[in-house]
Amino acid sequence: MVTDKQVKRYRKLFGSGKHTREISAAKAGMTAKTARKWETGPMPSEKPKEARAPRGWRTRKDPLEGYWEAVVLPELQDDPDDVFEATFLFEYLQEEMPGRIADGLLRTFQRRVRDYRAVNGRDKEVFFPQVHQPGKKAQVDFTHIKRLGITIAGMPLDALLFECILCYSGRRHVVMVPSESYEALILGTQGAFQAWGGSPTELWHDHLSAAIHNLRGQNHDQVNERYLSRLDHYNVVPRFIEVAKPNQNGCVERGHGILKNVLRQALKLRRSCDFRNVDEFTAMLTAIVERLNRKRQDRWVEEQALLQPLPATILPVYSELKTAVSKWSLIRVRNNGYSVPASLVGHKVTVRIHIERLEVYYKEKLMMTCPRTVGRGTTRVNYRHIISSLIRKPGAFQNYRYREELFPSLNFRRAYDRLIIANSARADLEYLRILELAARTMESEVEAALALHLETDEPLTADSVSELVAPRGQCTAPDLAQPTPALEQFDNLLSGEMNELLRAA
Repeated sequence: MVTDKQVKRYRKLFGSGKHTREISAAKAGMTAKTARKWETGPMPSEKPKEARAPRGWRTRKDPLEGYWEAVVLPELQDDPDDVFEATFLFEYLQEEMPGRIADGLLRTFQRRVRDYRAVNGRDKEVFFPQVHQPGKKAQVDFTHIKRLGITIAGMPLDALLFECILCYSGRRHVVMVPSESYEALILGTQGAFQAWGGSPTELWHDHLSAAIHNLRGQNHDQVNERYLSRLDHYNVVPRFIEVAKPNQNGCVERGHGILKNVLRQALKLRRSCDFRNVDEFTAMLTAIVERLNRKRQDRWVEEQALLQPLPATILPVYSELKTAVSKWSLIRVRNNGYSVPASLVGHKVTVRIHIERLEVYYKEKLMMTCPRTVGRGTTRVNYRHIISSLIRKPGAFQNYRYREELFPSLNFRRAYDRLIIANSARADLEYLRILELAARTMESEVEAALALHLETDEPLTADSVSELVAPRGQCTAPDLAQPTPALEQFDNLLSGEMNELLRAA
């Protein structure tokens, strides 16, 4: 194709009279026959393109001739739901016609299937752009950020982002949570309403297990009563999208993509995905969210004025559960087990379930606080709760169901293995005595003593570890003499006139 630059060069050379047409055309990169056409007239870019009629003939023989009609077409006609993929049908054709269909025909075959379904296939799903009304609709969802490769002090950050977005203005509220729990949903939703200074009339989300119950044997779900009462408090109506239809939650799904894309670029600009602590990453996340919110400030001002006013009271984020302490000194909370002090065995306790911790109360008195586990089917046992009973029954340690929970660190596990090698008959009792020592004193000091033992070949016993642990004597308050204040000093503070008045009185 001839360019404007070639034509200009040719005209300049040929017009100078110093070169023949052939030499000028050669220097301009075209033939003499072509150059003759461009000696006068508009440039190539100025010349209108001629409409080319579509080609109605083949340039090669159809490589699928005979095979398409005999083998593939009947299968496509018997597939109104488009179940078959083109790649699968191609492999099927190769098996039916061994050695006749080359692998290089895959793209030709895929285009043939595509064209057939465009003419004879079923109607595709049509998506309809929506016009959102200010103050009416918000969408919420959780999203994973594991693929971003973020680490905290070298350890991978295993967390989710909860995002709540107003559909009209795009105003978003983001909070990092450990899991898709009911408390995380309440924390994010209620936090969004407080941050916005108002609430929308509708809140849309997918079928979160924290918000709905699946009714077994029935074809519908039921909204969680606790969640429904929370939204009623803010005069918000919950709406659920259809199953496997994330496009119906398009505002927040699109928001996830935008947020994670900006996060990815910010991490690349930072030259590191590692943070010293969670607060440092949270500060960066907050700054990014604020920057995204500033982009549609005019719409936000318009929508904020139409949000519903907040109620006077703020409901607590945690939820409460009453449960009994089993004879194993365990309680069950959301399909997970937690040990409690053995003094509570047989009693009923109240558990306050926060997003990251549990608080156990007996008769409104706080008995313990522990981290909340992520997932289901796990059991967390604190050796301090059961060591007093276990040391009286050392034989129960060997086959204890949750024995692995009684090794606070790797050094404790190595110490137990060393006790097994030295004297397997007394290993359990000796190890339980070491655990009891850690419960009575400081676990860190006992672990340091174990580390010293493991570096040497000296015999390891509970008594030898106890000798290395610093004794903790009782602290007594010193006797201090009670000072007697000199009242004359207060008299000196008074003026002479006031002194005379006091004496006269």
